[in-house]
Amino acid sequence: MALVRMNVDKISRLNPAERQILSSPKRNPVEMKTPSSKENPLKRKFPATDTRKPKPKFDMCRLCLSKSCEVFPLFWTKLRFSSLPLKDVINICIGIQVDKNDVTDRLCQGCLACLENVWAFREKCQHSNEPITRMNITYRFKISVGLQKTMYV
Repeated sequence: MALVRMNVDKISRLNPAERQILSSPKRNPVEMKTPSSKENPLKRKFPATDTRKPKPKFDMCRLCLSKSCEVFPLFWTKLRFSSLPLKDVINICIGIQVDKNDVTDRLCQGCLACLENVWAFREKCQHSNEPITRMNITYRFKISVGLQKTMYV
């Protein structure tokens, strides 16, 4: 048996699958053979770099952690008022970075409705700000022109 040198205590704590990996006669999966002159080095198969199991996905809302209601896939759902991906809307409105590799990638109906309201309010404020900005520029220009006339008359 070609076990890696470990304490007997450590080996006894391993589960059967880990013991089998340690006792298997296969060589280290990280080692790669060097290509012969006849082999194409581009067609070599490299060992997997990440052997960890993927994170389990939970059926709960990514924003409020609610499990009691129906949740929708966050990356397939769109807002009615925006063409942006929902993850970008969440980042812009709430400041939370959402990733596909998160433990949950779901969104409940309540949070979706809140996001739509926040996005609609944001859009309304931005549209209202445009004429105010133009009026401020015009008003500043009139004041500066008026001051110049008064100063030079």
